[in-house]
Amino acid sequence: VRQCPRLCTDERRTALRRQEEAWGLQWIRSGEFTTWAETARVDGAPRYGLVYLSYWRSVPEDAIDRQLVLRMTAPLDRADEVRKVAASVREATFTI
Repeated sequence: VRQCPRLCTDERRTALRRQEEAWGLQWIRSGEFTTWAETARVDGAPRYGLVYLSYWRSVPEDAIDRQLVLRMTAPLDRADEVRKVAASVREATFTI
């Protein structure tokens, strides 16, 4: 979790996202405050990888002020478990 300066604008969120490596993949945007990338090859080996970034409020009803980064890898046959963890984190930090 990182602090995003007050008034966490789209430009600031983009700058923070660029600090994260996504195995050279295109980021997928899922709403205004969430991006992610996934792959079936990590460092040239068959392995599932997921990077999930989300921005959220540390105080309900206040301004967006946090960036959450979740980076996970697992054997390919465990990809569904990684996705479940990411979904759980997404639900806990969902911002409207």
